[in-house]
Amino acid sequence: MTNEIAVRPATTDLVIEPEQAGFTDQQLAVLRQLGVEDASQGDLDLFFHQAKRTGLDPFAKQIYMIGRRTKVKEWNPNTRKQDEKWVMKWTIQTGIDGYRLNGRRAAARLGEKIQTEGPFWQGADGGGWTDVWLDPKNPPAAAKFTVIRDGEPFTGIAMYSEYVQTYTVDSKQVPNSMWAKMPANQIAKCAEAAAWRRAYPEDFSGLVLEDAAQGAIIDGEVDQPRRATTERVRGPRGTAGLAEHLGVTAGKPADEPAQPQKASADDVNRVLAALDKHKVALDERPSFFATLLGRQLNGLEDLTPDEVTTTLNHLEANTAPAGDPA
Repeated sequence: MTNEIAVRPATTDLVIEPEQAGFTDQQLAVLRQLGVEDASQGDLDLFFHQAKRTGLDPFAKQIYMIGRRTKVKEWNPNTRKQDEKWVMKWTIQTGIDGYRLNGRRAAARLGEKIQTEGPFWQGADGGGWTDVWLDPKNPPAAAKFTVIRDGEPFTGIAMYSEYVQTYTVDSKQVPNSMWAKMPANQIAKCAEAAAWRRAYPEDFSGLVLEDAAQGAIIDGEVDQPRRATTERVRGPRGTAGLAEHLGVTAGKPADEPAQPQKASADDVNRVLAALDKHKVALDERPSFFATLLGRQLNGLEDLTPDEVTTTLNHLEANTAPAGDPA
């Protein structure tokens, strides 16, 4: 497969060269600033392989890697039982533009003609597919998209209930801000990504759509809602605290591991000041912490001292959550 990153003129030290077999020290230093400082060498090697194989640029955030704390079971020979522990699992993700670019590159490489049909949406009443969704009160039940590869159609259908990204409020799962504001757009991207994967499975193996990230962890329990949010932090910023936005002050998800120590009042004030300084808006804070820390918070008082440090350091180094595309 031709690597379209590698063949372009090397204008900076971040360009992946044709002869490279791994990230250089300078490239790794930049990637650590993008949120992969805790990734193992094996995870980084796989990330490099996927970036070079697809030709997507990790430094332009066309492709990126994000970690989520995940509960897994491990056999303990001493107790002859399975113990549960929390580990960090990494997934390699891209946005829908990365899917389109990768798919069209695959078609060009093979000399094939590509056409597309859709997206189309259908409501819960099953009344048929429509090419525009006009119901502002209810999300579509499903979306459909077709990629036609040299005359052969490959159709992806995505069910809203299976893909919607949520977070917890008062023990209930509610759509995150992007899925609440633009449900038709979000589910259409999931259907389109499924169609591209069906048309060119060899070119999308191991690559996860950022709007469908909950499907990436299948052998463990994620320490946040199963439909993990990966939305960007951008737009107008606010000043109030996360707990006020969520509307809750007590209680934690049942599966969240016990924390030995909580942030002090001074720590909470420091985090609030940093969020204000870097203009992270109220409605964006739940997804910000879910992406950065790999879990949902009921309020800033849920932060541990280590998480306070992680948050402050990240805000000073970045203006978007770890691993998120710009």
